Amino acid sequence: MKDKIGLVFSHIHVREHERYKFDILEYCINFFNNSNHNFFYVVSGHGVEMPTSIKEKVNKFYWESSIDNNEIGRGHPKFCIKAYDLLIQNNIELCIKLRASDIALDIDKVISALNTRKILLSEQTSVERGMIGDLFMAGPTSKVRGLWTENMWDYSKSGLYNLFDNANLLAKKDNLTISDFFKQNCLFFSPHDISWVTLDNNWDSSLKKPSSEIDSSDVWGVKQGYEHYGGFD
Repeated sequence: MKDKIGLVFSHIHVREHERYKFDILEYCINFFNNSNHNFFYVVSGHGVEMPTSIKEKVNKFYWESSIDNNEIGRGHPKFCIKAYDLLIQNNIELCIKLRASDIALDIDKVISALNTRKILLSEQTSVERGMIGDLFMAGPTSKVRGLWTENMWDYSKSGLYNLFDNANLLAKKDNLTISDFFKQNCLFFSPHDISWVTLDNNWDSSLKKPSSEIDSSDVWGVKQGYEHYGGFD
């Protein structure tokens, strides 16, 4: 399995009236299947039963039949950690994690950066605000998992702040400031750098495909009005 790169689809919960989310997920899987890379696919989420067509396209999945509302808006730590555990159990040393409705059009740039053995981060990472983006993340599986597991998750705040707090603990272990921890252990890519796009707001449920050609307006956070903070440089 060492030649495979883990590709985790996370942050997915599906209610009965939201089955279109599975269509988006399947579209994303097909997109990466059409690339020239050898991925080990993992889906981790909760809600109504995942279709057989998706189960047959992924290598492993962790799925709970009841929606765990405690995870929503808090980074889905339980499900992300379960996914990383599946990768480690299958000897997948490098990985990429995306939302289950997202793709990185410039996946080659991400995969090339994996060779640095650093943790790859994107928005909404900000040292000044004490946040690390929890939606896109990549790097050595054990290192990335460590950001999620260094301390018990504080469900009173979002995943952004929990991940930053964990990074701070890791920095202190190495006698580093948090700024030096980022500089030594992480790389930052803006969503535009890797063409990280989300299909939530560009989806035709009847045709089961994007409702219009994917372009820069689909870059994560643009249509949703989420601020881009620019990382830690």
